[in-house]
Amino acid sequence: MRRGNVVIANAQRVAPRKPPRYAAPFNAPVAQLDRASDYESEGRAFESLRAHQPFKFNHSDQRASATMIEVEWWDFDDLASLASQAADDIGFVIASALEARGDAIVALPTGPTGAAVAGELAGTKTDWSKVTIVPTDGAGDALSRIVAKGARLIALDGAGLADAASPFDLVVLEARDDGAVAGIGSGPAYEPAISGPRGRRAVATPEGMTLTKAAFEGTRSLMIVGRGSTGRAAAERAIEDGPLSRAPIGRILADMEVDADILWSAS
Repeated sequence: MRRGNVVIANAQRVAPRKPPRYAAPFNAPVAQLDRASDYESEGRAFESLRAHQPFKFNHSDQRASATMIEVEWWDFDDLASLASQAADDIGFVIASALEARGDAIVALPTGPTGAAVAGELAGTKTDWSKVTIVPTDGAGDALSRIVAKGARLIALDGAGLADAASPFDLVVLEARDDGAVAGIGSGPAYEPAISGPRGRRAVATPEGMTLTKAAFEGTRSLMIVGRGSTGRAAAERAIEDGPLSRAPIGRILADMEVDADILWSAS
């Protein structure tokens, strides 16, 4: 089914568990994260959204080229199931980075859904002493259980953010009902967060701080988590609108050059 510049294919996948799509070398410019689940027992549905984005100007070779990204949508009955699966996938990405380089850096959300994921993630067998985490927004209190395990936390308002390794191995964004992600929503911080200079990695918002789009554009993998029918409708509409969307999730996905997984809970 085509919606504007997005093709949505609905299917029911039944397959044995497989490792995430993030299998490219960690020194590669782009890697991707695939969903992993025991579909035969769980019967989870997915939607594959292929978005053909407008031409971009490539300054490195002075040629225009089209960018095709794939967004796979994975539905869960409840938040607990989503959090468990997200933690498994994030743990796989971190383990792969540790094996390849000896360290890992990930950006994690701090909202209600992100807090549930962080709680599950803290229970995984991960060498957190070699992992750096950056909150996508806020002070990172929701990530305290991971920090207690030995992870290094870089605050958005601290000096360490500018020196943090780049790109991220994984960015996990939490979507809200209005299509906002991380701390990027409507208001005076919208344009600085979406269209600010590439060197600006965080900006102040009325609620606190948020990573900017420029901070995670080069991420090796991207995951978006969310809940509820209202937020889902807003996200689908924003993806359809692409670069013309005013919703941050639409603007962000329109400019990304890495496939994304959206994990959504019905409740």
